[in-house]
Amino acid sequence: MLIRTVDAFSKEVHVSSNNYIIRRWDGNATYLLPPGDIEVIFCSEDDARKRNGEDDLKFLMRALNVDLSALRELINIGQADFFDGRLHLQEEMEEDDFGNQRIHRDEYGNEFYELVLTRTRAGSDIDVSYNGLSTSEKGRLLLALSITKAREVAKQRLTLLIVECLAFNFDENNFEKLLRVLEKEDFQVLVTLPPIREKSIIEVDNGTKKLRDLDYLRDWTLREL
Repeated sequence: MLIRTVDAFSKEVHVSSNNYIIRRWDGNATYLLPPGDIEVIFCSEDDARKRNGEDDLKFLMRALNVDLSALRELINIGQADFFDGRLHLQEEMEEDDFGNQRIHRDEYGNEFYELVLTRTRAGSDIDVSYNGLSTSEKGRLLLALSITKAREVAKQRLTLLIVECLAFNFDENNFEKLLRVLEKEDFQVLVTLPPIREKSIIEVDNGTKKLRDLDYLRDWTLREL
């Protein structure tokens, strides 16, 4: 993958991804971090998995690679057009041994926070926590927040959003919706093709794989990496 940078059109930065490890190099020189004028945002299936002891706050900061203030701003901005509902963070509650509600805290006394999605159905608001979402919905929500992050970062630097396996279980409707949302954005995008979508998206012409002639695929290019 080649990415041209803002400061010099002749400069090329090579980016590779292998087993969730991203490497960047220019000639023989490797970069520990992306150049200052380039942002690479990497989304993977692993990003949708919480680690032991993580509340939603710490999980989202890690998954989206943002600090607390940036996370709160992302939630306030909204999650693009790929996921409906309103998001907010609230203190996570738990029951004590007597059935009384209390704030969930870790061993150091720090409060746990949970992400809550509010949807309006039949005129009524329904709240669902992140933990209460299905695997597919969690992937869609993280993708939506990543798209919002990429959109905001792209105002300042060249941005590449890489979606690897996070959409692996999307049905045809949701995958089409994802591509239609992404094609409207100003940043560059690389999306790995879910195996279950290959037959509906790819056809073979004289031994060469190509995208089917579908309206939502016409702005995309197929590449084997």
